[in-house]
Amino acid sequence: MVAAGPARRERDARRLLRRAEDESERDLTATDALELLRCPTCEGSLERDAAALRCPRCAKAFPILAGIPCLLPDPAAAILEWRHGLADLERIVAHGRDRLLADTTASVRRASTRRRLEHLRNGLGAQLEQIQSVFRGAGLESRARPPAEAGAPAVGDTTLSYFHQIHRDWGWPDAEIEAAAIAIAEVCGKDPLGKTLFLGAGAARLVRELHLRQGASATIALDINPLPFLVARKILDGETVRLTEIPNSPRSIDDVAVERTLGEGLEAVANVTLVFGDAFSPPVARGAFDTVVTAWFVDQVAPDAAELAPLVHALLRENGTWINHGPFVYPAARPVRARYTADELSEIARDSGFDLDSTDIRRLTFMESPACNQGRTERILTFAARKVALAAREETPSAEPAWLSDTSAPIPRLEAFRARPLPHPFFTAVVALVDGARSIDAIAAEISRQQRIPEDALRVAIRACLADLAREGSA
Repeated sequence: MVAAGPARRERDARRLLRRAEDESERDLTATDALELLRCPTCEGSLERDAAALRCPRCAKAFPILAGIPCLLPDPAAAILEWRHGLADLERIVAHGRDRLLADTTASVRRASTRRRLEHLRNGLGAQLEQIQSVFRGAGLESRARPPAEAGAPAVGDTTLSYFHQIHRDWGWPDAEIEAAAIAIAEVCGKDPLGKTLFLGAGAARLVRELHLRQGASATIALDINPLPFLVARKILDGETVRLTEIPNSPRSIDDVAVERTLGEGLEAVANVTLVFGDAFSPPVARGAFDTVVTAWFVDQVAPDAAELAPLVHALLRENGTWINHGPFVYPAARPVRARYTADELSEIARDSGFDLDSTDIRRLTFMESPACNQGRTERILTFAARKVALAAREETPSAEPAWLSDTSAPIPRLEAFRARPLPHPFFTAVVALVDGARSIDAIAAEISRQQRIPEDALRVAIRACLADLAREGSA
């Protein structure tokens, strides 16, 4: 239970934010925030005009939709797919409403059941109109797929993906976000977050709360899902959004469709930049952030935490902090080898060049709508891990091999690489590429080609991996 009320928390958070902004080295203007962004094609710096961000190096333009830059490698293709997704939703809702109308007029005799079906049909229509309005505000109109592509969209790939998270973040009581913010605050302490990057920000309420409460001077949040970000951008700018929730298992007839005013009572927040961007090839400067946050991300979104950790390492400045918050509830499609436990994730962080300053495990409620019969609790790991210089992790003062200090030098076939079981799949993948001729640079290039992870992020992790193996082999 939190003693302070919402108004007091808001005032305290704003005081902390002002204190952080007073530190001149961390005070960012909109221009400074732009300096943190990079072209997703060539990694060049970007310039802004009225309608787009442009890359002088490769001459590509990236449109800005309702205040959100679309920094995806092919923004036109992404935007077209979003328009197709909206058309898919329109088709699905029209079919569902027609079926409900037929059921209501044909065989339903009970008055309460008729009322429920009519309420659901009206709610579906209202929900669609509200979503269309949000998309239109970004200049996005639906567009039907070509006949060859027509058909039901893939499960989980529709416009309504993460729709309930929008309601959880901005419409339901604050308990779930409040609990997450408290857990993160307890591992972070009182130091301001500084320049902060969120990977996979979802509907972005936690972005807002940490930006205010933990004194972030500027926050960049990445995601590729349009509807949650379009709603969040409006609310972060001080607007409200009307949106109807259709619970999977409503508590009552009235709860079959619940219209809410999202963001009611929340003030606008400055220095938060939402970006449509790939969290695994983030269009941002490397080594530029004081804090990187992954919340409800490692298990559900990241293909392999052993590949995510070195990327986070590369994004942070020296002594920067990786904040992770989330459970270990993996999708069925995730390979078993990559379904890491809390112990393994902590080890992966250490192996990737982090010191875990503080960790916390607690059970928290997840996705419990006030209109729904369902909900669950999850065991959540929260940690703050500090990026350390690789030299600080060396345990002996002996000189390092030339192939470690010169990442272009060939790596010899050392028995130490094969003399013991390897700790996780990333080590296995690296060792498999050591052939006596390849260098760290060459291995990074090969894994980057296979996995689409930036080479600079991989280079740090590969060097740390091989250094650990060589050190243990000589012990």
